[in-house]
Amino acid sequence: MPLGTIHQISGTVACGPWGYVLHVGNGGVWELDCGLFTRLRLRAARARVVRVEGERVGFNALAVRRVVVLG
Repeated sequence: MPLGTIHQISGTVACGPWGYVLHVGNGGVWELDCGLFTRLRLRAARARVVRVEGERVGFNALAVRRVVVLG
């Protein structure tokens, strides 16, 4: 996947060593780069299934644009 592409990824939110991460069902982990209000939303959604939309900015890093809580 090239950098700068837009992705919609579903998974479970957790706290990582440097911020929030998204655990995907196939064993992958995405590091989430987000602002203050998105961090508050992710904090409330920890251990819940969410869909994250954002731009790929690194090997496994995603600049978050939107978070939708699914369950």
